[in-house]
Amino acid sequence: MTAEGLILLPYPKKINTDGKFLDLSGGASVSISMEKFPEIIFDLLENVFTEAKISLFRKEDGKIKLVFHHKETLPEEAYELLIKQDGIIITYSSDKGAYYAVLTLGQLLKQNEEGRVACTEIYDEPDFSARGIMLDVSRNRIPTLFTLKKIVDVISLLKINQFQLYFEGKPFLYPSFSEYYDENSDILTSEEIKELDKYCKERFVEFVPNQNCFGHMSEWLYSDAFRRLSECPEGFFFYGTHMPPSTLNPLLSESFDFVSAQFADLLPLFSSDKVNIGGDEPFELGMGASKAECERVGKGKVYLDFMKRVFAEIGKYGKSPMMWGDVFKEYYAECKDIFPKNVTVLEWGYTADSFTDKVCELYKSAGIKYYLCPGTSLWNTVTGKTDNMLANIKSAARLGKKHGAEGILLTDWGDGGSCQPLICSLAVYAVGAAYSWNGEAEQDERIVGYLNRFLFGDDTETIGRLIFDLGNYYKCADKDDDNATKVFKALHVQQTDCMNVFEGNYEPLFFNRDFNYLKAEEYERTKSYLLTLKLRLERARLHSSESKLWKRELDWAIGYLIHGCKLGELKASGRQFSSAEIQTLKSEITKLNKEYKALWKLKNKRTGLRESTLRMEALRRKYAAICGKK
Repeated sequence: MTAEGLILLPYPKKINTDGKFLDLSGGASVSISMEKFPEIIFDLLENVFTEAKISLFRKEDGKIKLVFHHKETLPEEAYELLIKQDGIIITYSSDKGAYYAVLTLGQLLKQNEEGRVACTEIYDEPDFSARGIMLDVSRNRIPTLFTLKKIVDVISLLKINQFQLYFEGKPFLYPSFSEYYDENSDILTSEEIKELDKYCKERFVEFVPNQNCFGHMSEWLYSDAFRRLSECPEGFFFYGTHMPPSTLNPLLSESFDFVSAQFADLLPLFSSDKVNIGGDEPFELGMGASKAECERVGKGKVYLDFMKRVFAEIGKYGKSPMMWGDVFKEYYAECKDIFPKNVTVLEWGYTADSFTDKVCELYKSAGIKYYLCPGTSLWNTVTGKTDNMLANIKSAARLGKKHGAEGILLTDWGDGGSCQPLICSLAVYAVGAAYSWNGEAEQDERIVGYLNRFLFGDDTETIGRLIFDLGNYYKCADKDDDNATKVFKALHVQQTDCMNVFEGNYEPLFFNRDFNYLKAEEYERTKSYLLTLKLRLERARLHSSESKLWKRELDWAIGYLIHGCKLGELKASGRQFSSAEIQTLKSEITKLNKEYKALWKLKNKRTGLRESTLRMEALRRKYAAICGKK
């Protein structure tokens, strides 16, 4: 087998095969010569050889030798892997490098041909020292600890080395504020965070705390107990819509005390020396309590004065700050002389052209450490925007390497209720892992192969391509929105507001402000595309332990999007609709909602489920009102 024919993810920097094979057939056994490694490495070796039906010994009992060789001069995460006809040699400089070498060895062993493994020579190291995943757990969906560990298992096997859970509001029980939670709250606890930190560390994944501390504070500030801490206690207008308060008053000492108490509860639970303090989108800054001060000294200085107090506070816990780059760019010109140099700026952007040479050069010339942060494109879509996602991630990898970015952090946001299936997220995590390790190799087909063979175990080699094709349903339409798909908006924003229903069916939470529909034929074209994917899904034969659940998730997602197409077509056609049509839609959304709830409970905590299904429930109520039934 040639190197090009091997499914390896991430694909190594240098790889050669010589046409020869290491023969592991006929009950071959391997003896291992290794230093004192963490148990996780030997456990991984045992799994690798067991799956290949090869006996592994820690002593000199095997016919074939597996030798670990320490080489101080190799970079920390680099490794060399040599498979010869008479044995295997792994060269490394750190435990992490040895772990990554074994991961690659495992992928090679699983591709043996009748017990013969291609003799291969590999040198490998990542493009970026930090390769991370950030999962939003603040917009309704909070995975159980068991699910979070499963996610860590997947990303660790992909050589991802950083994991963040995005906190705003109340996804975590802060002991200092326990009286402000509902007694039935089912959220993350201190004990779970400590356990997850240990689990990550054992798998060479740094678990970085992520706590927003300036904007995005609505869940706290909306309550009477904390409203006084707001920049605008009565709320503010955002693109014509009145919004609840979301930004702290930076001049109020109690605002800082509130944030400090949250950090005191959270930061000691993490072994990481970093913390993502957010700091993005303080929408109301300068509009209310701080207006006069912002006019006097500038918004940038008011913002940075507050953030510098936060920097000093987290320094007490031995942690250095990370923060989002939108406000940094806005105010850097007026504050560059006082901006701390120990901050890592997280430059986010979610389209193919979000990252530019100009922005990367700004950070590089300023001597500021930075990551580029593309997105999964899954939020407000259900199953994503595959082509946009691929272009976004590849652009980040290319420009980040060109301009010296320290890392890539792939963000998986939950806007729209976090209704994207986990299987879709995991598939995109593989894309992020592949290109943040090796941005020069074209890996799209290898990613599909990895998903089929290693992650989901599909003998028909269907599921990997299907997931990415499902993420391209948005291309059936002639136009698109940047931060959502039109079909999703039909389900979540537009809904039934234009159906001329009788008075009393008004839903203020979902008042329609977007009348920019697709044409009826675009909805019909999208529906036909989705129906072909549904047939392909039925043919898939997954043999992983969660195969039935994966297929249920995708079947629900396709069904929900088809429902959106039917609703959109009905509204866009301008024709008279019958009560029977609406009754059919009501029956469909009722079944979809029931299945969504059942799937949710298998992987996620109870808290957030009601909020995530609000739009589905509102749609059912509207259908019922049109039909004159409850």
